[in-house]
Amino acid sequence: MPHSWCWQVGVPKSNGVGGQEFKERCEKYQTLSEYDDKYAHIHWTYADKEFREILRQNLDEKGFREHALGEWATYAGGCYYAFADDNIMTEEYRIDPNLPILLGFDFNVDWYSIVAAQYKDGMFYVFDEIRLANSNTRAALDVVVAKYGGMARQFIAYGDAAGRQRQTSADISDYLMIEAEKRIPMKVVFPRANPSIVYRIERVNSFLKTADGMIRLMIAPHCRYLIKDLYSVTWKEGERTQDKKNPELTHMSDAMSYLLISHEEHYGQHKVILMSEQDIQTAVAQWAQDGYPVLPKRKEGFAGQQLIKPKATILQHG
Repeated sequence: MPHSWCWQVGVPKSNGVGGQEFKERCEKYQTLSEYDDKYAHIHWTYADKEFREILRQNLDEKGFREHALGEWATYAGGCYYAFADDNIMTEEYRIDPNLPILLGFDFNVDWYSIVAAQYKDGMFYVFDEIRLANSNTRAALDVVVAKYGGMARQFIAYGDAAGRQRQTSADISDYLMIEAEKRIPMKVVFPRANPSIVYRIERVNSFLKTADGMIRLMIAPHCRYLIKDLYSVTWKEGERTQDKKNPELTHMSDAMSYLLISHEEHYGQHKVILMSEQDIQTAVAQWAQDGYPVLPKRKEGFAGQQLIKPKATILQHG
């Protein structure tokens, strides 16, 4: 509209500050725009097919609809909706001694939970789980050594950021205790800060099955506590967090999520490329030169303003 101004521009965001408020405003002004020509609600999706395909290959179905198609994702019911029988191994997994054994830790006294996996040919294979009641890191390491000692040349431990501060003895943190383990060759990888719960669950769903149907996570059928989590963990009603009323749930799936996300980010499988404002201006100019439209579809009764593609986070696999 000539001589009008834009109040707010954004993308659907279930994860992060202001996401719900932005959704409510969009719904309000979309309704107003249908009855009053003083208001306009303009919606568009990414026109760049290559970028959209990158998102399709890296996001779960809900994440793709939200980030690429501009649809609002609904978070209700089961958290791990992408989990299915296709993610359960049909043959016994044989540990490859030439690959590291990856260990995901959820540091809880009750239940102390660990998942064991290997990463091979673009696939995570979760082949075992350890669940201990009323336990601690020192006791958990004894079980790890007894079960897997001598089966691999390297072990890598993953967990959440809280493991840096939480202490299971008077003078040493969980991670220092794991790193000090001498009976097996152990390395520790942990984040400086924890990602949001919504982000973690979205990423796990993308490993279970991407929007284009790719599966990158297989789980041994005897990992019954992990499988129970994936079938049973739900969203807390009205909130974007897990329902933790059942103390039996969430620990094993949390341990696996720490492993999956940290391994990808630390070892370069997951790369995030941020476009600068100058890059965006250059890209828009190039799109116009190449004949790509930079205007949204005209909505009856409104004249669309020229659009600059928002700053984009591109997920790529190396």
